[in-house]
Amino acid sequence: MLFLPECCGFLGSSAQETLTNAEEIINGSPLIDQDSRSASALSTTLECVLETGNDLGISNQDILENSQVSIVKGLQTIAMKSDMWISGTLHEQGAPASPSAAEKRPRVYNTHIIVDNHGQIVSKYRKIHLFDVSIPSQGVNLCESATTAPGSTLVVCDSPIGKLGLSTCYDLRFAEMYRALVEEGGADVILIPSAFTVPTGKAHWHTLLRGE
Repeated sequence: MLFLPECCGFLGSSAQETLTNAEEIINGSPLIDQDSRSASALSTTLECVLETGNDLGISNQDILENSQVSIVKGLQTIAMKSDMWISGTLHEQGAPASPSAAEKRPRVYNTHIIVDNHGQIVSKYRKIHLFDVSIPSQGVNLCESATTAPGSTLVVCDSPIGKLGLSTCYDLRFAEMYRALVEEGGADVILIPSAFTVPTGKAHWHTLLRGE
């Protein structure tokens, strides 16, 4: 199984980039349009890498032809062609607009997906605890809730390495969530794909992991 970090395919430099690059993510979704040109280019490139260790050199135009690159489709292709499961988080379309802003701003979900070795999306978890923090002395001022809507449901799913308890990054600060994943959900393995800032990572990351 391959474990990827938070926002593993794209981390936008602006709110608009994040919104623009969000994708639809559907549980049970197979590899979309397996015979499409983009899916074929991804598959061929991956097969060459697996066989020879070298990139085939397919141009970006071959992959971009007539459509935006799909990170979800790419992960599904890699999982299927590599015969392995994948965990990682992506921005998902379809979240409700911000209820507090004067202008209803569109938002996404920060969604942790599990893809099986057949390219199927077998589970997804929408990050519940969003990262809003201001540390002026460290030059940190982040507000995830401005572009991201929180999820509301804990998720545990079966996998070849055991029952997986899904979480994401800032969830790590809420011990009761992990207690529920294990005691109520029966999780054998806890997954916490993350993109901690450098200051908070240095100060808290390993301590929080040990605490859970």
